Amino acid sequence: MKESVIQTKIMKFLQSKGAVVNKTIGMSKAGWPDIIGVYRGYFIGIEVKRPGQVATPLQEFKIDELKKAGAYVCVATSVNEPRSLLESIDIQLSF
Repeated sequence: MKESVIQTKIMKFLQSKGAVVNKTIGMSKAGWPDIIGVYRGYFIGIEVKRPGQVATPLQEFKIDELKKAGAYVCVATSVNEPRSLLESIDIQLSF
């Protein structure tokens, strides 16, 4: 499956859950996640990869940097990873 198809599915899923998201490809600095946005007041970032692919060292560096700043960020090959990310935020807010 093409990465663009996976991105579209993830964007639609995130929007269906109330997240405000934007695709950053071609308009951001190198290393930033492909999809960024806000869900329930939290910054989220999704680095989209085809199954079997992994984030580059620069992407991993940026993911770690964002997480240290309090963002919720993941590498995703399907909607499963973003679903877990949103569930983590929902759990955080329930405490």
